[in-house]
Amino acid sequence: MANRAGENLAFLRDKMGADKMFGKIAFAGALACLCAMAGAHLGAQDLQKLKHVASVDSSTSAESSTSAKYAASAKSGEIVESSVPKQRGKIFARAHSLQLIMAGDALLHTAVFKDAEELAKSLNKAKAESSKIDSNASNTESTKAESKGAESKKVDSGNAESSASNAESSTNATTPAYYFDPMFDNISHFIKRADLAFYNQETILGGSALGLSSYPAFNSPQEFGDTMLRLGFRLVSLANNHTLDRGEKGVRAMLEYWHAKERAHSDLCIAGSYESANDRAKSRIYEKNGISYAMLAYTYGTNGIKIPEGKDYLVNVYTKQMLQDDIAALRDKVDLLIASMHWGVEYSFVPSKEQREFAAFLASLGVDIIIGNHPHVIQPIERIGDTLVIYSLGNFISGQKGTNKRIGMLASVRVSLLSAKELKRKAKEMKKAEKERAQGLNKGEADKNSGAQEAGAQANEKSTFLHRVRLDDVRAELIYTQYDSNMRNFKLYPLRKVDDKILPESKKIYKEYTKIIDNDLVKIGL
Repeated sequence: MANRAGENLAFLRDKMGADKMFGKIAFAGALACLCAMAGAHLGAQDLQKLKHVASVDSSTSAESSTSAKYAASAKSGEIVESSVPKQRGKIFARAHSLQLIMAGDALLHTAVFKDAEELAKSLNKAKAESSKIDSNASNTESTKAESKGAESKKVDSGNAESSASNAESSTNATTPAYYFDPMFDNISHFIKRADLAFYNQETILGGSALGLSSYPAFNSPQEFGDTMLRLGFRLVSLANNHTLDRGEKGVRAMLEYWHAKERAHSDLCIAGSYESANDRAKSRIYEKNGISYAMLAYTYGTNGIKIPEGKDYLVNVYTKQMLQDDIAALRDKVDLLIASMHWGVEYSFVPSKEQREFAAFLASLGVDIIIGNHPHVIQPIERIGDTLVIYSLGNFISGQKGTNKRIGMLASVRVSLLSAKELKRKAKEMKKAEKERAQGLNKGEADKNSGAQEAGAQANEKSTFLHRVRLDDVRAELIYTQYDSNMRNFKLYPLRKVDDKILPESKKIYKEYTKIIDNDLVKIGL
């Protein structure tokens, strides 16, 4: 019995080591049971260790259960006192917080995908050489086996042929026509260490079969999407002024690609373009680290291209009514709501009046994070009440010329679920603010504030939605797209690491662009 109990203890320890959070919770009961069964047969030291582990894991399990109850109550809008222990520990904190990183516009001009085509040729050549070496090695082994007899020779020869055939098949199956991965080598670590990553797919990924094209009517290789998925991007906006560049046929080719990727990646969230009204009406809700979330995506227009009659679902061209309806359908169902907005004035470092007005409107509806794109240059990051607004991330990668369009931004934020105590405090503050506002209106007090930013703050104060998440540790990293005089060798760099050989007066330029986003809210550097 003692030996069996020891084996069980080792097994349970191994399981918990393999799965630090769920293993501890799931095996707490088994540990306690093992204590009772084996108490008379284990040594005092082992028994004490076993009881300690069972005690710790039971505590962790209870904590997780309480956390789930509090999260559920928050979703229903009910504010309750929390019984979550004050010392929540690393497991709880990790399970109810995440880091979101956001990148800007992927604008794939011909120069970008032509460079990727050359990279693919180099990759495929290397694969072919590697396959040839492997095949030669297999043939060498087969030759050595000839001395074992005619029957053995026949079998080994067949295996060698099969091995060579499999290697060739494998190479062909994974041979891309375009290979973008190396372009992101210098910034990929920022993406991969985040829990969630967003970018705006500015040009449709209709694929080569549709005929690749550049400005003004874009269509890009689908291999770019493969690169983005390998980097770790799982939030993709498809709503922008180029969505209809290649008509309905282009949209459907793009969606066919992304839906295939959805089947392979259950956590992939695409938004802003749909294959039918029913497809658009679906609530797409995801979860990461115990936080439920959803994303909506919109554009101001489609460069004058008319949406086919009765097919508004092909791309979300926003109106206030559309925003209000879509957000109302999702807001109470998720902890975190993100809105991607294709808006603003191209090449302007300052948010437009319309951007600020719509940001205020979205904040009043309870959106947690607003991600702006389209200007192709960076713009400030601000708060409107509890809503984080990134007015423009600039270009992620493009073939555009001009320093302003080659400098973009990666922004990140830590998202954490609020405790029940924090939610209750916020609810009281909202009631107090509402009461004071009502008293002010009754007294006929005039609104002395002016300007879109002040209007935004007021709009958020009037919001009746109680945000369930805390957004902090807001950071930004400026990035630079480098290419040579022949528009080849595309490579992204953190701007702070770019020297004068790549960008003359790089330090001066870095300081100038940092000023655009540097404020009390934003920490520079990821």
